[in-house]
Parts: sequence; C-alpha cells; structure tokens
Amino acid sequence: STFNAISDPVCLIDENYNLTSANQTFLQRSGLRSIEGVKCYEALFKRTSPCVDCHRGSHFRLRDQQDSSHMYDVFSQTMQ
Repeated sequence: STFNAISDPVCLIDENYNLTSANQTFLQRSGLRSIEGVKCYEALFKRTSPCVDCHRGSHFRLRDQQDSSHMYDVFSQTMQ
C-alpha cells in the first residue's frame, strides 16, 4: 500500500494514546511486530504512562532513544 511505501516512520495515534496505524518503517524502527494495544509513549519512549507535558496536538522534534543520530519531525493534530 501507499502507506507502507513511505520510507519515513509514520504512525497514527488516537486521543487515548493508542497506535491506530503504523507503516512498516515505523514497526521496524520501533521493534514492534504489532501495534495492537500499544500506546505511543510505550512505543516511542518505553514508558508506562503518558509523558509529562505531552506534546500531542503540536509539532515537535524527537530524538531516537536507541540511536541519537536519528531525529524525527512529529506533526500532530486532532483528526475529526
């Protein structure tokens, strides 16, 4: 599909922090096999609860926790 053809990691997150969709690159980089039941803070930061001062709903830059040479631009907005 077109979604999986995107070479950058892409995921969609709902209002409850659940990953609702992710492309193959995101799965590979995060080490996940499936997104079922996975929260964004678990996948992105290996946390057990939402991040303090969560930036969901805004645009920000994120450094890869495993490889600090990787930076990600995060574009976040509420979908209706």
